[in-house]
Amino acid sequence: MQNTYNTKDDFRVDAINDLDEVVDADILSEYSNATSSMYAADIGETGATTPIIVSQGNIMRIINKMKAKLRNLRVKKNLFIVMSPSMISMLELYLAGKDTAWGDEVGKNGFVGKVSGVKILVSDNLTQTAKWTPANQPTTGATLTIGGITITLVTALTGGDDEVLIKTNTATTLDNLVAFLNLGNGAATANYTVQSADAQAAFNTGMVAVDGATYVTITYKGGGESALASSEAADPWSEQQIHILGGQDGAIDLVMQKYPSVESKDISNKLGVNIVAWMNYGKKTFLKQKDALVHIVVDQDEL
Repeated sequence: MQNTYNTKDDFRVDAINDLDEVVDADILSEYSNATSSMYAADIGETGATTPIIVSQGNIMRIINKMKAKLRNLRVKKNLFIVMSPSMISMLELYLAGKDTAWGDEVGKNGFVGKVSGVKILVSDNLTQTAKWTPANQPTTGATLTIGGITITLVTALTGGDDEVLIKTNTATTLDNLVAFLNLGNGAATANYTVQSADAQAAFNTGMVAVDGATYVTITYKGGGESALASSEAADPWSEQQIHILGGQDGAIDLVMQKYPSVESKDISNKLGVNIVAWMNYGKKTFLKQKDALVHIVVDQDEL
């Protein structure tokens, strides 16, 4: 009864922003359909499949090599690249003191400015990939952190949120961890407890975990530059990569049948209302448009 319209408005704005980020992350994950890809060797550094360590010294080579790959496929106009916040910082350092048109503020659509004829955008909803390799069975109470979400590995579930059961061998423990990360509905089982609300919000629209016998890899759509940590020094995260998308405007088809919006729904036999957020959209990169996209693999560890 004491709820105010201002409070409801705040929830509505938050809900719409969350849905906007879901769409953003979904579109940026279309890097996987790009004909062209870029690694360190593409900009004159070492490693044909080694992620690029972005620096002030090579940031323009990344942009220009992307343009060259697209030109080779007869894609020349209306080019863009979506950078992570740390990449933008490198570009700003490079451009400091140079006579270049550059926006002072990031627009609502992430537009920052143009460099070398390429539209520069920034997003923290790019796809992140990484690998976790425990040296052996984790000790009870060991934790993994993914973007502020802490997952606790225990030999006996206590009932707290975000707990994963350590089993008789590492491979089975990793099976439990993968099942928890891929959960989707937040429900508990004998092998893990419920996902916290924060974990559900973070993982259920963009997390895909895959296990080997001795490691787990994650593809975190929308994860961006999420911090990854392990409480045990012998069980590190590795191969942390950000997947940058570049290409030509319009290469990805987006049909937004219903833009993100919210509605108030009465609750039967109760006071108050539910704030329901929803949208309806579809996206696809058609075969002929794949040549107009470039996938740039960046080393997050060195950002």
